[in-house]
Amino acid sequence: MNLDLVERACLVIRSAVANAIDWGDIELLVKDYQTRGDPVALAIQGLKLKSNEITILLRFVYRISSNRFRPPPPSIRPRLLAALE
Repeated sequence: MNLDLVERACLVIRSAVANAIDWGDIELLVKDYQTRGDPVALAIQGLKLKSNEITILLRFVYRISSNRFRPPPPSIRPRLLAALE
């Protein structure tokens, strides 16, 4: 579930970068798709394109009984350059 989400988000951003779309325009595109309710865009919580970082909110998929501690959902910052290699 989360792996597919991360791969799709990286693919979208890598494609935009590969097509020489301006970083500001990439951020605007993500925000536009977020307002449309796109699940991949909604998962993208932040872009730091100058340092090749994307922050993605992952879904918490583990079941824990109600009487145990439940940690907050994790996020991941995959490096765009590493994904391009």
